[in-house]
Amino acid sequence: MTATDREPLTPEERLLADRLARDGAGASPSAALDAAILGAARAAASGRSSVHVAAAPRRDVSRARRWPLAAGIAASLALAVGIAWQLRPAPGDEPRPGAEAPA
Repeated sequence: MTATDREPLTPEERLLADRLARDGAGASPSAALDAAILGAARAAASGRSSVHVAAAPRRDVSRARRWPLAAGIAASLALAVGIAWQLRPAPGDEPRPGAEAPA
């Protein structure tokens, strides 16, 4: 949609836009919050952080790496068993000794 394709606002839409602009004017964050966010961003960018982030335990990382392997092995085993089950000879499919194909 280009700028020339836009239709003008209806009176109801214009009223709603005006109300939203009026109500949203005081919804901006306070100057103190802005200063705190900027300070944290500057500290993070400079390499010194006032916020300590705990590292995840190594045990959880190794568990997170193992479960896809275990799930893949289980899925492969289930697939192999399913294929073997479908390919097994059904009862009564054994060839009869007297029923040979004519030459």
